[in-house]
Amino acid sequence: MPDLRAVRTALATQSGRVVRSVGDAVRMDAPVPGLDWNAGQLTAHLCAVHLPAQAADELTGVARGLLAVLDSHTEPHDPRCWSASAGSRPAAPC
Repeated sequence: MPDLRAVRTALATQSGRVVRSVGDAVRMDAPVPGLDWNAGQLTAHLCAVHLPAQAADELTGVARGLLAVLDSHTEPHDPRCWSASAGSRPAAPC
């Protein structure tokens, strides 16, 4: 498992460098120092990686919230509470 503190430190250090490299570029085809990519390629790569990751993170939060709501409002999951004659509906009372 990666060292989370080391990852955070590296991200904090390198994110400033990346922002400067892209932000200081006069043209999108300008080379990025230390990389084989130009500013446009770096920007496209960062968007292609970051946007899906951000969306997945947000969806994970939404899913957790929905599951919490569903768990607080659903019938018991005990199979003894389900009636064969009622099909998929919970037997009442359970």
